[in-house]
Amino acid sequence: MFRYRQVCVAHLQTWRLYTIWYPGLVGLSGAWLTGDAAPAGLVCAWLGPTAAWIAAHYLGDFLDRELDAHAKPGRPIPSGRIAEQAALASAGLGLMAFSGTAVVLGARELLPAGAIGAGIFLYSGALKARGLAGNLVRGCLTAAAFVFGALAPGHPDWRLVIPLALAFLSHDTASNLVGTLRDIDGDRSGGYRTFPVRYGAGPALTVAAASYSVALSIGWAVELLARPRHHLLFGSLVAAATVMGALGFWRLYRRRGALDQATALRGHEVLVLERLVLTSAVLAIGIGWWCLPALALLLTLSGLTQQRMRAAYEQTRSARPTQGQHTSP
Repeated sequence: MFRYRQVCVAHLQTWRLYTIWYPGLVGLSGAWLTGDAAPAGLVCAWLGPTAAWIAAHYLGDFLDRELDAHAKPGRPIPSGRIAEQAALASAGLGLMAFSGTAVVLGARELLPAGAIGAGIFLYSGALKARGLAGNLVRGCLTAAAFVFGALAPGHPDWRLVIPLALAFLSHDTASNLVGTLRDIDGDRSGGYRTFPVRYGAGPALTVAAASYSVALSIGWAVELLARPRHHLLFGSLVAAATVMGALGFWRLYRRRGALDQATALRGHEVLVLERLVLTSAVLAIGIGWWCLPALALLLTLSGLTQQRMRAAYEQTRSARPTQGQHTSP
């Protein structure tokens, strides 16, 4: 019984419960953009990106198992709580579930579904360790998840889909780059050439802040120029996301000269919550004020699971001040 509980906890850790709500929310925000998606389309728009997200975590943890064995031995695979074969099988099941949702939605989903599948393998297998290209691919994955959802009703409003997809791309490029800040020492020792490993925490923060500013600028442009449905609620949530993001980056900039792992992790935790607010702004275009109770619930779940699970999952062998160790979405 104890072993069964250990395995269940290990799988939940691999899912990253503090982030798992985000990809499905992105897909739903795309599907509800026109306000008339069918229930089956909404389910697939949520389930597809969520299943792909979980699969990517299993695949990434499998490929990073040697690095984690040195720097984060408590993680599920190096600790032996999840066997390597089980991790690969779980990744395969997740990708099969994602592919199934694409089949249900029809041929129009082939392009974004293919982009998501290819992006997962490119990011986890090659580009995550190779600088800004990996961060950009990570941003593209979220943009593709949004397009995947937007195509679910069959008649997307491209006037909104294209700029909002670009906003998600820029935002998650920035968020993923911030995530690498806690991983610099471990990445360097493992031969990972991430952007902060190559150029340092300060330049990485500058690039991340610039990419984040592009995302928020697009959001404000949509509010001021496109005037979508429920635009006042949309604008209010974009404003809230702007404030949260500014606070997160300010916390990191204050310590950029001697950034320790705990501070880097706290800064990224702010963005994990902030991106739920920004995505709820897009969701508000379709469903209006109903997005607020959903946002409150997801913020609570993400905040609690970050508090309870994330520090232990990210813990390294050394508690000394550091500039990080390797990244996850």
